[in-house]
Amino acid sequence: HVKIIDFNAEQDPLNTLRRSLSNMDVVGMTLLSGPEYAISQQIAQEIQKLKLDIPLILGGPHCSLYPKQTLEDFQADVSIQGEAEYRIVPILNALQGKQSLSSIPGLVYRTAGGIFSTSKYEQIKNLDALPFPSRHLVRQYNYGYSIGVKVLPGVVTSMITSRGCTFHCTFCQQTAFHPTYQSLSAQRITQEIDEIAHNGYTSIVFADDNFLANKKQTVTVMNHIIKEGYDFRLWILNARVDSANKELFIKLRDAG
Repeated sequence: HVKIIDFNAEQDPLNTLRRSLSNMDVVGMTLLSGPEYAISQQIAQEIQKLKLDIPLILGGPHCSLYPKQTLEDFQADVSIQGEAEYRIVPILNALQGKQSLSSIPGLVYRTAGGIFSTSKYEQIKNLDALPFPSRHLVRQYNYGYSIGVKVLPGVVTSMITSRGCTFHCTFCQQTAFHPTYQSLSAQRITQEIDEIAHNGYTSIVFADDNFLANKKQTVTVMNHIIKEGYDFRLWILNARVDSANKELFIKLRDAG
C-alpha cells in the first residue's frame, strides 16, 4: 500500500509527513543534487527525530553519483543506484527478512556489521514493459505552478517518452543515472496520452531528460494529439537548444 507525499505541492508538508509516519512501515525518498539535497536531509532528520525506527530507502540521481556518501549523510538503510521499478519490491521483501539485500544489484546498504555494496545494476532495456504511472496517488495535488504562478491551466500531469540522453555532456548528472538513452515506443506513448485524456487531464509536462532527442517520434506523437483533437496545453522541461527546427516547432505549436 503506497502513499505519496509531494513536498513541492503540499501546503504543510512536514505536518502531513508527521501525521502519515505512524502508519508507515518504510519511507522512500528521491534525491537530486543541488539545493534540494539539503532540504531532503532536513526531511530525513524530521523522520529520525520521531524515533519510529522506520527504514529509510534513498533513490534518484544523487544516489547514482554518491551511493555510500548519501547513505552516510542521511543515516539511511538502503541507497539505490539507477532505476528502482524492478528492485523496490525485492528490497521491501529483504527488509521483512524474506530475502537478502546482498542478492539485489545496485545497492549500498547498512547492517549491524557495517555498510556493504552489491553487484552492478543493469539499466532497464524495455521501458514499454513498465506500467503507466499511478497518477491517482497524486490526484489531490494542484500542479502547473512555476515560482508560485499557475502557468499551466486546469488539471496537470507529467509523463516521460524516454530516459537518458543521446549526448554525454560532462556537466550533466544524467549519464550516471541513465548511461544509455532509452525510448518508449510511439504506440506506448500514445496509449498513455489517451489514458491521460480519458482521466480528465488538460495539461501535460514532458519530463524527459532530452525530449527532442528523437524528432521523428516527437512528430508522430504530436500528430496523434492533433488527430485525436485533444485540447492539451503541453510543456517541455528539457531539450537541447541545437534541436531548434522550424518545421518541428510548428508541429509542437499545433499540438498545444
